[in-house]
Amino acid sequence: MLAFKSILVPAAVILAGVAGSPSALAHHSFASFDASKCFTLSGTVRNFEWQYPHSWLWVIAPAASGETQVWGFESMSPAQLQEVDSRWNKHVISIGDKVTVTYSPLRDGRHGGSMGKVALANGWLLKGTPNACQGAKAVFGPNGLTGNSASVNLPKN
Repeated sequence: MLAFKSILVPAAVILAGVAGSPSALAHHSFASFDASKCFTLSGTVRNFEWQYPHSWLWVIAPAASGETQVWGFESMSPAQLQEVDSRWNKHVISIGDKVTVTYSPLRDGRHGGSMGKVALANGWLLKGTPNACQGAKAVFGPNGLTGNSASVNLPKN
């Protein structure tokens, strides 16, 4: 019984410390993004990081000043992305591709957000993080893009 307690007590203390830590809770929080807002950004892929725990899409886009800016869009893990859209894989987006991204912006105003959907030049509309753009009027309608956000011809999906 003593051996059991000598293992159980330290394990419980470690588990309580990890479970109660703010960084552990914040890791899966959507709090840094404003899901009540939904924007689009068109640009050129700088990098696509197909990785765990979160995939990242980096896009170079023109600013109003005429200069370019780098934007970072966080998404889910590769396995989770493939669950929401089976077309996702590490080769679906390449450096230099032209894309249009819907996203919920970062609350702190930095250039980036939670990746909602990605329109590719080949006409594909890939679904991303499901909670991006929740409660906001979606820029992507049921038949693809609405407005003049991109010049790609999108299929129904």
